[in-house]
Amino acid sequence: MVALTANSTSFSLACTARIDQCDAQHSFRVQTQHRTFDPNIRHMHREREREVKLVGDEKEGGPLGQGVANAVGLALAEAHLAARFNKPDAILVDHRTENEKPTFIRVCNLVEKNFVKTLIGKLSGKEGTSKAHHGTFDEDDTKKMRQKVNWSDRGPFHVLPMVYREMQIQTDHGERLEEEWYSKLNYYQSKYPEESVEFKILLNGGLLPGWESSLPVKTLIGKLSGKEGTSKAHHGTFDEDDTKKMRQKVNWSDRGPFHVLPMVYREMQIQTDHGERLEEEWYSKLNYYQSKYPEESVEFKILLNGGLLPGWESSLPVLPGLIGGSADLATSNKAYLHNFEDFSQPNSPWGRNIRYGVREHSMAGISNGLALHGSGLIPFAATFLIFSDYMKNSIRLSALSKAGVIYIMTHDSIGLGEDGPTHQPVEQLAGLRAVPRLLVFRPADGNETAGAYKMAVANRDVPSLIALSRQKVAAHLEGTSASGVESHSE
Repeated sequence: MVALTANSTSFSLACTARIDQCDAQHSFRVQTQHRTFDPNIRHMHREREREVKLVGDEKEGGPLGQGVANAVGLALAEAHLAARFNKPDAILVDHRTENEKPTFIRVCNLVEKNFVKTLIGKLSGKEGTSKAHHGTFDEDDTKKMRQKVNWSDRGPFHVLPMVYREMQIQTDHGERLEEEWYSKLNYYQSKYPEESVEFKILLNGGLLPGWESSLPVKTLIGKLSGKEGTSKAHHGTFDEDDTKKMRQKVNWSDRGPFHVLPMVYREMQIQTDHGERLEEEWYSKLNYYQSKYPEESVEFKILLNGGLLPGWESSLPVLPGLIGGSADLATSNKAYLHNFEDFSQPNSPWGRNIRYGVREHSMAGISNGLALHGSGLIPFAATFLIFSDYMKNSIRLSALSKAGVIYIMTHDSIGLGEDGPTHQPVEQLAGLRAVPRLLVFRPADGNETAGAYKMAVANRDVPSLIALSRQKVAAHLEGTSASGVESHSE
């Protein structure tokens, strides 16, 4: 897939307008930067939208932290599909990875090698289990743990005097080492000025041997304009006089506003021809794959056609494209695909459960990447409703990018156990319901939960959020039905 964005500068400067579909009222709303509303604006926007519509997916950015997370989702999708469908004699999925391993896999390997592993809940009855992360240790368990380390006669927050002394010794020692090191650095800078420059680059985040990193590229904002190097170049527009001067500086005065050099057209045609040859080769591989691996090819083609099995609405099965995870809360929100393994490199990249850890923002951004990969994967991202605040920007971008992510948010009320006010969602639902193009469901029972899931899966270009209770609810309340959810959503 190729992400394409079409912009028209003259149009966007004249009027920044957007038509958003509000799921609550199923009406259209025009948002514009002008204070006065022009009734022709809607028609003009629709005409412009028809003009610039391109084939492909548009991945919206903006709020910080989206790009890398989306890229991880794209790389994860490739690694997952390659593990499920590639054969030694038929490689169907290899479209994005230029290196030996996708970016996501290299990052995971890096993290695994360089982080200290611990045994959670050590000495408790919950040792080594996810239960040690959530909830509390009961009084009996705590008493036994204290006995195991001969701590029964000490208070709950007792700190040994030797710990205080050791901390002070280490602090003093660290200060002396720091003074000695800076003294050496000053000498090094004076005697080896050239090497010291490179050394300081490394200290400030440059490439280190054996580490994956990003290369910082220095740019000059507003280059060649009167606002060059100032924050004014970030906001607003360049006036006509400034634009004229910039065009003169690059010998562009005699060309129209959207002039494209002939060499660019030629290069694009070369790339187009190359792409057509690659596509022919790929379809040849696919035909061979279908003849030799008919069973796998059926599932692969289902994914390529959107990931929905024929008749899925009647049974609500675990769809072949369903993949996702929870922000370290799977034992609490029950969002886990049993019998489908965890995604893990190199052990099980075909696994469909992603262990995100406590990373809600990244989880939502990665899910957008999975959805926009265009291969029929249906990502779900689960956590408590209160933590939707951590991922709000990514949720909004799901709607703007038409990424059909399914957000599962449990513990949707103040009745959520021992966590207290910090975990009690009060204003979250109102804010989420106000997001244009986001379907928000709060089912009352099992019937409506099934209906909400059906609607979420069916809407592949609209994100959905299903808010669920921590408490048990009835499976069948009088007057509810799965089909009723659909009729109320129309």
